[in-house]
Amino acid sequence: MAVAQSPAPDWHFLLPTLPHGSVLCLGGAGPRASIGPPLSPKDGAEGGGDPLAQYDLVALLHPAPRWALNPAAAATLARIVRPGGTLYLEVPRRIGRTPTGMVRTLRRSGFSSLRCYWPRQGFERPDLWLELGHRRVNAYYARQMVHTGSLRRRAVGAFLRVAIAGGVFEALVPGYAVVAVRAGDDDAR
Repeated sequence: MAVAQSPAPDWHFLLPTLPHGSVLCLGGAGPRASIGPPLSPKDGAEGGGDPLAQYDLVALLHPAPRWALNPAAAATLARIVRPGGTLYLEVPRRIGRTPTGMVRTLRRSGFSSLRCYWPRQGFERPDLWLELGHRRVNAYYARQMVHTGSLRRRAVGAFLRVAIAGGVFEALVPGYAVVAVRAGDDDAR
């Protein structure tokens, strides 16, 4: 379970291991997109490279290319992530995919060890990464967030507790990140 709180926690800490090999980063802008060694066209990063290239880390940062968030793209993502490699995907809620649905799609495409996180305050400046799917952790967050305050804040807290208890909290977050590991060739059999 990951709950990190700091002035601006970087998403790199969510990865199971830091990448030491090839990295493909799509979407994003500015320092958020700076990860790993810079890619050149021969690495397949800018359309002129090897279409069969595989990467140790594929990071799709918000705003990611629209094609990458389509359920049909999961097979393509599985192809470009090397077996044992990691996929990091930022998904804005407006595309209509719940974390559960995205996990199901990626699992069918050969990914495992899937975890979803809600970046409170958005992808650009999160002040907390809350792992979704753990009702007790999510309920603790709701209690801590709104334990005192105005009537409106207490009403929001009550709503959050009901949403968490009812299992719909994940569907209400405005965006989420998925971290997945592509199953190795031996694991896929």
